[in-house]
Amino acid sequence: MVFKSGTRLTQGIAAIYFYNIDTLFIKNSVIDNYGSGILARNTYTSVHVSNSTLQNCYEGINVTNYSDLSISHSSIINIDVQAIYVGYLTKLKIHQSTIANNNIAIYGNQGTIDITNSTIVNNQKGVDSRSSACSIKGSILHNTSDVNVDVSTFTSLGYNIFNDNESSYTYHATDLTNVNSVAINLGDLKNNGGTTMTMVPGFGVATNSGDPSDVVDAQNSSLIGIRDRGAAENCNSFYLVASDTACNGITPFVVAGISFDSTGNHYDTIGAIANGCDSINVVQAFIADTTIDTV
Repeated sequence: MVFKSGTRLTQGIAAIYFYNIDTLFIKNSVIDNYGSGILARNTYTSVHVSNSTLQNCYEGINVTNYSDLSISHSSIINIDVQAIYVGYLTKLKIHQSTIANNNIAIYGNQGTIDITNSTIVNNQKGVDSRSSACSIKGSILHNTSDVNVDVSTFTSLGYNIFNDNESSYTYHATDLTNVNSVAINLGDLKNNGGTTMTMVPGFGVATNSGDPSDVVDAQNSSLIGIRDRGAAENCNSFYLVASDTACNGITPFVVAGISFDSTGNHYDTIGAIANGCDSINVVQAFIADTTIDTV
């Protein structure tokens, strides 16, 4: 079964409920304000969701035992219970997707979970699948629970950002842990290109710091140089032209010929915007108090 491009389903008990269907493809569609977005009730089912949005539902996608679920270039947002539920020994793959503002992002049972280049943020829980094996690469996980990822086997393939650091897990050398939201600097959830809503990282630890060998398109656009971590790509080019500190709280002070009166990152666009993208100079300014003791 294939849901054609542009399908929009709104309001009801279940947008898509099926039994005894081997394979389901959902492409370029919106599922909005349902009890269940996608409810698959037979085993050995293959479900593929691409370039689609599930939002404002009681539960997002519920796939039962011994099945395969793949989600790419899609967004699952504002779900009351779990955005994704995968049954016993089900294989879940999430690539270039945004899962945000839900109760539980992913809940599973003794399956395998593969997350690549995705943004899983602002959920009460991230990955809650204590008997599953989970691998993660190039993704941002920043959720409100004490543990972002609660699984039996955790494998990091690198270039991830976490807001925690679980002592029982082994992180990759390229991972960043205990990172706060200011450093990640994600933008609002909105349309940033493509067919779905995304959260584009501003200048910070996520921009231009992904896997240099990974050239797969982001959720919202093609890549600009080295990919950003997470699902979305910031198409602006950032150039750090200066980083300086002024002591004794002296303001304003001048860095690279520009006056500043507060600590922070300051931006100056270069030339005209083309295709919604721009080149941006970044000046990091720090104002510090200095105490001098005399004896």
